[in-house]
Amino acid sequence: MASERYDFQHGKFHCKILSDRTYQGPMDMAKMFPTAPPDELQEALRAYKIDPSNITFSYNCLFVATETQRILVDVGIGREQEGKLLSHLEAEKISPESITHVIITHGHADHIGGLTDAQGNLVFKNAEYWIWHDEWRFWHDEKNLKDLPPHAVAAVKKNFPAIAEKINLINKEREFLPDLSAIHVPGHTVGMMALKFESGERKLLAVADSFHRPFQIGHPTWNVSFDRIPEEAPKSRQKLLKLAAAENALVLPYHFPHPGLGRVKAQGDRWEWEPI
Repeated sequence: MASERYDFQHGKFHCKILSDRTYQGPMDMAKMFPTAPPDELQEALRAYKIDPSNITFSYNCLFVATETQRILVDVGIGREQEGKLLSHLEAEKISPESITHVIITHGHADHIGGLTDAQGNLVFKNAEYWIWHDEWRFWHDEKNLKDLPPHAVAAVKKNFPAIAEKINLINKEREFLPDLSAIHVPGHTVGMMALKFESGERKLLAVADSFHRPFQIGHPTWNVSFDRIPEEAPKSRQKLLKLAAAENALVLPYHFPHPGLGRVKAQGDRWEWEPI
């Protein structure tokens, strides 16, 4: 299990990428990326040496520590669904009670399922919670939930009430914790949020589900089938790519194969992904 934990120092930030869960197996790429021209998709799969019959799909939770704070970016799917985040924290001797801030990039089950235990009790009892305001409001409007998968609705109804009195709603792009800024990236969901950690000249972007496969770096117009606002998702990807390349930032997508870290490099009029 140690291979599912990746440690790195990013300036003043002590970081760990903890693999909550990994799917290994077949995935229909044409169905997942319906806006990708079939020939170009096949070319991208070959270029990135991706075998659709054996896809690695990770859930990369980010732990960041400073002298005064212990931050979690997303909390995985939860132990009830075989999530390993808590086991990794235990192995690293990080108690749930020591977490000071939990940042929720968006309200999907694989990002919020670990907020509560099987009995519905809050896991990170001493933390403050942060989410983009449009995201929080979307999941609390019953008319938005009617066409969503039952498991997605169940995860929200189980977990969000537990943090209702501890939640901080972010309504503009700003630094909301020291050297940590929110970036609004709608498209995958109404109010998905990416994060920028800054330590001097060093930048780290946690981009959540803006990208699901590395070839999207070079093809930011290719949506996944479950992007909620398909016309906005490419704009958000372009925004993040420009920022990542301009600032030579480390980039962490949630679902890239663990540890998922890399950099975005501009190559003429397009971008390329360089994994670490």
